[in-house]
Amino acid sequence: MRNIILLLIFSLLIFGGVTYKPVQCKGTDSICVYFFYGDGCLKCENVKLYISGLEQKYSQLSIYRFEVFGNKSSLSLLNSLFDKYSVPEDQMEIPAVFINNICLVGEEQIKAELEETVQSLLNTGCQCPSVEEDKAFTPISMLVVTWAALVDSINPCAIGVLIFMFSLLSAPKDKGKLVRVGLAFAASIYLAYFLFGVGIFSTIQVAGLSYGFYMFVGILAIIIGVFNVKDFIRYGGLGFVTEIPASLKKTLNSLLTTVATPLGAFTTGFAVCLIELPCTGGPYLYILGLMAEKATRVTAVPLLLYYNLVFVSPLILITSLIYFGASSTKGMAHLRHKLTRLLHLTIGLTMIALGTATLLRLI
Repeated sequence: MRNIILLLIFSLLIFGGVTYKPVQCKGTDSICVYFFYGDGCLKCENVKLYISGLEQKYSQLSIYRFEVFGNKSSLSLLNSLFDKYSVPEDQMEIPAVFINNICLVGEEQIKAELEETVQSLLNTGCQCPSVEEDKAFTPISMLVVTWAALVDSINPCAIGVLIFMFSLLSAPKDKGKLVRVGLAFAASIYLAYFLFGVGIFSTIQVAGLSYGFYMFVGILAIIIGVFNVKDFIRYGGLGFVTEIPASLKKTLNSLLTTVATPLGAFTTGFAVCLIELPCTGGPYLYILGLMAEKATRVTAVPLLLYYNLVFVSPLILITSLIYFGASSTKGMAHLRHKLTRLLHLTIGLTMIALGTATLLRLI
């Protein structure tokens, strides 16, 4: 329970964190410059004096200064701009200057190139750098989100958890109670995954690691895909299955046996998420990496809401089927066992395709 509370607090704090809004230039001919420095940095102090001299020399300059050692928001902006301007990691340092579409890093480069750049913009001016303007979530990316969510929703781990829970709930004759418990469980899963997603997405962007994480999840997707294909060819080959470890299944089953009321189902759902996430989290982590690279927070939140709605749709469907008597948990369990290898193949091929497309920069 303590871990669940910490997860909620962490996600809400991240989600409610400082959001930077770029300032605007003073006039249409103004030349906007972002200058990042740190208190106590000798090179930064030298550049400060240099920039102050330029400010006096060129009246069109609008200098915006950001101290990064003691200001989390400024550091977040710096990392985001480094990421947007594709600055190599070994060159990410202060002092740093952003002007127009150029990033100048280090005392020597700033002193050598800044004034020349300013002179080239005297007749046109330039707007302030923005971390939002180049983020574009394309229709192709939207299709990827939809497909990944569908694949995630049929994961054998998630399906197995749902069927087991409903096998415990199918005995009561009160079908209204069954529906309430099932929907409460679905709501809990939905909320937990959404908060987890927002927390991870925000952390990646605040740390300025969106591109690196995006490429990492591309490699991870291929690895997860290969393991799933392995389970289609030889289920349990190499001594493991890409499902919930047997050591955790007992804990999970014990938790699910406590689900008797809507409140109990809602509370249990958070704990279930923590247990099954390592198994079901592959597609979700991939999508979070894609969103961190391609989407802003404004667009990411509704996308996460949409993704998780698709993810919990099997739970809602199973609840409906049992309520209307169209199926039984025994029949579902048999179908799940019959289709397990095919599900692994579907997930595996999807993850390999997504990972390959990511590394080739096709998505």
